[in-house]
Amino acid sequence: MVPCPLCLSNSAETLARDARRRYLICRACRLIFVPPEYHLSIDDEKKRYALHHNTPNDPEYVRYLAGVADAALRLPLPPRARVLDFGCGEHAVLAGILKRRGWECAACDPLYSIGGDALRRMWDLIVACEVLEHMRDLRAGLAALGRALAPGGRLVVRTELYAQESALLSWWYAQDATHMNFFHASTAETIAGLVGGGVERSDGKNTLVFRKTG
Repeated sequence: MVPCPLCLSNSAETLARDARRRYLICRACRLIFVPPEYHLSIDDEKKRYALHHNTPNDPEYVRYLAGVADAALRLPLPPRARVLDFGCGEHAVLAGILKRRGWECAACDPLYSIGGDALRRMWDLIVACEVLEHMRDLRAGLAALGRALAPGGRLVVRTELYAQESALLSWWYAQDATHMNFFHASTAETIAGLVGGGVERSDGKNTLVFRKTG
């Protein structure tokens, strides 16, 4: 029996299999996840990311992240908000966009040894764009983000949300071997508990906003 990496429930069961791996679903929090024995090695994961060409020289990628920045900065933030781009990737493009807009923004990505001490500091806004689906230790990772949020701070999560369990194997998001966690809109309540707050906003598609209480 494999416990859910998010809520630790033992209610997970096999949902589907494909040629590469098995997918389990937690009946308690509705997280769909890939068991650890099917995870890519760190080196193979990096090789996959290197194919994406997510650099400041890619206009489409920059345009996408500019939209993420626009949405995040519309939140009610302190005038001199401290912002963290978590899971920034090798080139920290989002952090660069936010800095150019005048925000105090740092970048952090453990995979690339960027900003190793960032989660020991406090932030008014943490943006995790296309990150949670890649997390190997999801529960510990979310708890660390929650500890790094200042009281009243917000965590913005961008990740595609699934609607129908039966469509998993035909879903493009599940066909990426670096994606290990798949979230339903209702999974947000469990995430909120780990972050130490509540769900402030959800579009039911790909954006979740959590606000830390206290």
